[in-house]
Amino acid sequence: MKLSSLTVDNCSCNDAIISILKDCLDLKVLSLRDKFFHVRCCTHILNIIAKDGLEVIESSIEKVCDSVAYWRATPKKEETFREVCDILSVPYSNKLKLDCKTALLYREVFPKLAKRKSNYKCLPIDEEWEKEKDIYGRLQIFYDLTQLFSGTSFPTANIYFPKVFQVQLALSHWLHVPNVVIRTIAQKMLDKFFKYWDVIHGILEVACVLDSRFKLKMVDVCYKSIFDFNIDDKVDIIKDICYALFYEYQEKYKHFKASIPNAFGDLSKASFGASDFSGCVGYTQDILEIYYKLLEKGSTNSTKIRVEFLLGRGGYSKD
Repeated sequence: MKLSSLTVDNCSCNDAIISILKDCLDLKVLSLRDKFFHVRCCTHILNIIAKDGLEVIESSIEKVCDSVAYWRATPKKEETFREVCDILSVPYSNKLKLDCKTALLYREVFPKLAKRKSNYKCLPIDEEWEKEKDIYGRLQIFYDLTQLFSGTSFPTANIYFPKVFQVQLALSHWLHVPNVVIRTIAQKMLDKFFKYWDVIHGILEVACVLDSRFKLKMVDVCYKSIFDFNIDDKVDIIKDICYALFYEYQEKYKHFKASIPNAFGDLSKASFGASDFSGCVGYTQDILEIYYKLLEKGSTNSTKIRVEFLLGRGGYSKD
């Protein structure tokens, strides 16, 4: 029986189980022994980051939710709500829901309702409404990425790294906005982000690099958008991981030669250099066949040529 993956939830007992599982397995069968044995769920991490940030405005959110719940409690209250909407010429196009987006549509209706019902005590003040409005727009990125990462009809592993990095970039920008509440939220979110970043980014970057549209160029671009120093060192770390994975698979399957269709298209215009390929400039043979020939010759540079070709930092196409 072969087990390729196992999904567990985020409770402490499962962390203990992970350790037990590793003790029961032969580390030789795991990628880089156990370096990537336990990988955190990106969607779950995004959810944790968003929750940490929302704690800063928890009381404001509760007021909005309580207001919506109050006016949805009975058919009579809903009818009153619609009447006030008509009086204020506010289109009642969306039924009240327990979310900030819908509540913001009817922001001017709630103060009017407060004058009608003396026992309506949870009316948000203007400052709280402004917080909600500002935060809602900024948190849209978390919703969009959660939807994207949850996709089932298309590959997602290759987009994790650039999209998660997009979150880090957004949070870094929020640290410099005038609104002190936004800055506080951004700092809490970044603290949580970096808590998980060290345990997920390596394998995410590898998946990104293996996308022929991105390669190391995407990793390079992402790091340059955030950091001003040691960028080459950070990229080289990922490059080293890719090399390590390649060498590992090469060792495991060195006696196996599969007939694989050409995945790189027409290589007739490729120029690899006569010194490396013994006169194979403009060679149209499958790159895997080229690699195997070099491997059979026992060339010490063959593996490096192959991996450098795959990891190259050159330009990439969106197609």
